[in-house]
Amino acid sequence: MPFTRCTQSFLRAFTLCGVLLGLSTIGFAGTITYITTDFDLGSGWRTSSVPKTDIDPNDVLGTDGWFVAGDEGSTQIPAYLTSLISDGIVFGGDSGYASIDDPNTTPGLTPSLIQSGTLNPFPGPGGTTIDLTFTFGAIVPSVVQLGLMIDNLDIAAYNPDALQVVQVGGPGASSVVDTTGALYNDRVPDWVFFDILPQPGETYEVIVTGGTEGCACLGAASFDSSNIPEPSSFSLAGLGAAFFAVAALRRFRRLPQR
Repeated sequence: MPFTRCTQSFLRAFTLCGVLLGLSTIGFAGTITYITTDFDLGSGWRTSSVPKTDIDPNDVLGTDGWFVAGDEGSTQIPAYLTSLISDGIVFGGDSGYASIDDPNTTPGLTPSLIQSGTLNPFPGPGGTTIDLTFTFGAIVPSVVQLGLMIDNLDIAAYNPDALQVVQVGGPGASSVVDTTGALYNDRVPDWVFFDILPQPGETYEVIVTGGTEGCACLGAASFDSSNIPEPSSFSLAGLGAAFFAVAALRRFRRLPQR
């Protein structure tokens, strides 16, 4: 009889564990939120020459990593990503494009500026395309802030009309951020910020809508995080299983022996 009660207790424990797994998957599913836009940030995206502590505590966008399009561009993949893929169509920029901090020297002892470029896909006015795709690894921060730079071009009509970040194969999707306003189109770089609450292995896409001239142009991206590892659903489920198993064992020990 005691064995039967013990078995029932453990069955309850593992049933509750399954419920916990489901709840953890739902409760911690990747979510994406549009936070704000920092208009007319200009060249100083990685220095404190333009204060931005309201967005980034250390005044340096892209502390974890970055992507910069163009002939003088570069990519530094954050340690928590397994891949960062950009659209293959790139324009290197010209003298009319904005100069921005060179991420390879800034911050540093000899910071310098580079001429920005842009991803250059043409889905047509109002058409959408994927400019960036990135995938998280096994260890992820609690929150990753993604910054997207636009309005660095020599002709404002080539700026995109909207930006959105979506989770591939999952429920996560930000609002569609309309970038047709005058401040988005004065040829002084703007940064649009999204907060992502990722789970290990999730993939996200940056969806860009073509502007007046049909270009889904995107100049750069920055990655910053709280640097607090987020436990996976399975880790949470394991903790739940241990908790309920111990509870069941204690209950069995209190049963009268016959």
